Amino acid sequence: MPTYHEVISTDLSALTKAAERRDGMAEESASLVKDLTGVISERAQQALNGEDPTGRLDE
Repeated sequence: MPTYHEVISTDLSALTKAAERRDGMAEESASLVKDLTGVISERAQQALNGEDPTGRLDE
């Protein structure tokens, strides 16, 4: 078991940096999910309105 001095003097900067990177990636992921959800909702609404949300049926 580490001593009190070892625990208090431990450099946690690498752990802090990793946590900050993780938080940044979580924010980016949440933004991407929000964007994707918007696209899916829009296309679903178009389909419900009888429109072709992909534009492929006109080919």
